[in-house]
Amino acid sequence: MLAIEQDPALAAALRARFAACGCITVHESDVLSFRLPKSSYKVFANIPFAITTQIVNKLTGTSSTPMDSYLVVQREAAEWFMGSPRGTLRATLLHPWFEPTIMHSFCRADFTPTPLVEVVMLRLRKRGPPLVHSRDAGRYRDFVASCFTARHPSLRSTLTTLVGRSHARSITKAVGIHARDTPTTLRPEQWPEIFARIQNADPGALAAVRGAERRLRRQQQGLEKVHRTRTLAPARASSLQLGGQHD
Repeated sequence: MLAIEQDPALAAALRARFAACGCITVHESDVLSFRLPKSSYKVFANIPFAITTQIVNKLTGTSSTPMDSYLVVQREAAEWFMGSPRGTLRATLLHPWFEPTIMHSFCRADFTPTPLVEVVMLRLRKRGPPLVHSRDAGRYRDFVASCFTARHPSLRSTLTTLVGRSHARSITKAVGIHARDTPTTLRPEQWPEIFARIQNADPGALAAVRGAERRLRRQQQGLEKVHRTRTLAPARASSLQLGGQHD
């Protein structure tokens, strides 16, 4: 088992605490720059809330993703990754490859100091097989990013620009989407079916949204850069534990 802790004092305390164990290696490192294992593994972590998104991106956006991740996070963040109670772009991008669920709700008294927010255990289980084939991953992500950022009053109107009125109507009817539904009113599990039906209706339609996710990421990086210049102290990653897969 590997434990990753950036704070030198806490890393030293972990080494002392588990010195007699013999099966735990403590790395004094920032998890965001730590190279993840290539072999099968699981993650259990109490992470800084300020960098939850960066850590989840690292764990789910690599070729060596964990089979399972158990992360202590703020409830609002967990619901954002789950797409509940409203759909989110992040949940929709995550859903074909990972199943996010809340495994446990903590009491605030479980922590010292007591947090001002609700805290839960978020599980990210890697799907096998995924709901979208790896060869279609880029097209799916561009399609979803385009729909969430499109300047249209409804998802049906966005689909109309891609596949025409007739196909858009039949697709939304088959998936159970109403005329005025927007991307945030859909459940994450509806999107792979919409994507598959669009590909069947008009395989070339998705060429119009090519590069949509890359453009969105560039916009987000610009906003994050502005935010960082206004932050007095950077957030630090801590207390990440990676265990080998023994199932």
